[in-house]
This record gives sequence, structure tokens and C-alpha cells, in this order.
Amino acid sequence: MEERKSFILDSEKRAVDERLSEKKMSEEMERDVLRVVNKKFSLDSLDRWDTSTALVQSVVSYITHNVKGAAVHVFCHESEYHEYREIDREGITSISDDSLFIGCLSMTGGVVSLSQFFSDYSLDDPLIEQCLQSIYGGKYIVPVVHSFELLA
Repeated sequence: MEERKSFILDSEKRAVDERLSEKKMSEEMERDVLRVVNKKFSLDSLDRWDTSTALVQSVVSYITHNVKGAAVHVFCHESEYHEYREIDREGITSISDDSLFIGCLSMTGGVVSLSQFFSDYSLDDPLIEQCLQSIYGGKYIVPVVHSFELLA
């Protein structure tokens, strides 16, 4: 009887270990993918611009060239309105520049999984989260920071 309990406990322990190992591998694979994407989208190659419009055009063309079939939505900072607006569909969606989402986004370095971003920072802003994930179908977000300012 003791031997049977030991066998059951060992098999349960192995099953738990396998699940943890699979989860760890999945997390490591996502980190590797994000590392590659961050390297690919380094702003060093986009550092030749004179106006913010030229920067946005560079970012859009760079992403569409490197990620085939990607839909790019760029929200630029409009300081006079204190918000980030989607530039090609002005007036449809905007995000206040004093929101916790923008504050946390300005502290990230590179490409971030959208769902991971909301859970890492414990952001409770269902309107922005649903808008970006459901309406726009967003999976990843790339903050454009220049001179310590979140531009887009």
C-alpha cells in the first residue's frame, strides 16, 4: 500500500514538473522572440528624421517592411490637448497623457506583449485594454521614446 502511494505521488510530481517545465519553456521562447524583435526594431536605424511626422512614417514603414501583414496604429502625443491621438484616424481614439497606462509605457524599453504589459504593471484600465486588444487586435506595443519623452 505504501509503495502504491509513493508511485502515485511520484507520478503526480512528475506531471507537475512537466507542466512547470513547459510553462518555463514557453516563457523563455516568448522572451527570446521579444529580444529578437527589440533588436530588429532598434531606433538606431530610425534615427534619421527631422520632424515627428518623418519619425512616424519611418516607424510605420519599418514595421510593415519587417512584419508582413501587420496593421500599424500610431498614437502621437498632442501636447496642447494632453493626449495621444491616432494620427491616421484622428478623433476616433485618444489616450490621456496623464493616464497610468502612458506613465508605465514610458518606462518600458522596447517591444512589449500587450497582455503581459497590463499584468506586469497591474493596470486596471479595462477601457484602454479592451480598445487596444479587441478593437485594434493589438498583440504587441512599441513605445517610441526620444529625449526621455514618449512620442508615440
